[in-house]
Amino acid sequence: MTISQLDVDQTVKPSDEDLAIGLRIIADLVESGLPLGSALRTFGSVAPRVWRPAVPRIEAGIREGKGLAGALRDCGLVLPGIVIGLLQTGDAGSGLSAALRRAAEFSEAAAETRASIRAALAYPAVVVTVGLAALGMMTGIVMPRFAATLEGVGGTLPPLTAAVLSAAAVLRVGALPASLVLVGVALLLQRAMSDSSTRRTIERNLLAVPLLGRVREASATARFASALGALLESGATLRSALRDAQSTLGDSELQARVEESRRRMDAGDKLAVALEQTGALSEVAVRLVAAGEESGRLPRMLEFAAKLERARAERLTRTTVRLIEPLLIVGLALVVAVVAAAMLQAVYAVRP
Repeated sequence: MTISQLDVDQTVKPSDEDLAIGLRIIADLVESGLPLGSALRTFGSVAPRVWRPAVPRIEAGIREGKGLAGALRDCGLVLPGIVIGLLQTGDAGSGLSAALRRAAEFSEAAAETRASIRAALAYPAVVVTVGLAALGMMTGIVMPRFAATLEGVGGTLPPLTAAVLSAAAVLRVGALPASLVLVGVALLLQRAMSDSSTRRTIERNLLAVPLLGRVREASATARFASALGALLESGATLRSALRDAQSTLGDSELQARVEESRRRMDAGDKLAVALEQTGALSEVAVRLVAAGEESGRLPRMLEFAAKLERARAERLTRTTVRLIEPLLIVGLALVVAVVAAAMLQAVYAVRP
């Protein structure tokens, strides 16, 4: 049975953690001396769950002579271009096990970066969720009951209580229309992002936003530098490595700048000069690329640049979160204080 006869209509994108684990297991099996076919059969019994449906397709691709990179490309898993590029250089003779290990290390670094960013954003998300839930309970359940009790004994609502209840009523009535508007905006934005020119315009503007733009630039630079360094170290040519690493940027504006850098290199510019003129990478990364070109140690300098930019992205993210946290706490505290004062006025209003 050929791979074309297998069901490859459904594709699955593994998480960075599952991707790294799978690649590392295959690398260990290949390094142990097993032939690739035997290594894949063993891998099928120990692979992460998301990999298991794809293992027969990978084995079929190997039997067809596609090599591991080609088999993985057609196995139904959505894999980053950098992983395929690294494995192509491994299939070409630079060493399959080493290429697998570099691909696993790249995926592990991406997983660590995502985990650190999620951890930084977890506390503000919890604060907002708990605060909104508490406010919803007070304004939607507790205060209307106070109002009903007060009206039942013939009292009048205090001004602050009446204002808060009116605001809560407006929010309840407007919640559904507001939700529909937000869903519509999200759908329009998703449709706009499917158009390449519109997406590039949006992402160009995002790069100009204070803090957010710096975080996006640092994260993209870290991914690109790590991928380019790994590809060059595995034996890929600079131009093919640039093409494969370009997909890791995750930003169409930066991808266009790297593409322009490639054209400038074809015209005779050095890599660092081309990257600096197009603004494709951060200033620190460009300086390290220039140093790597001069010293002949470009892969090592790229890895160092990736390390620095990854740390800068995490630092900027944590700084932004530290600025947001007190604003959220103070804002929610003020709202809770107003609601609590309105409740106290209602309580005193029903006293004999």
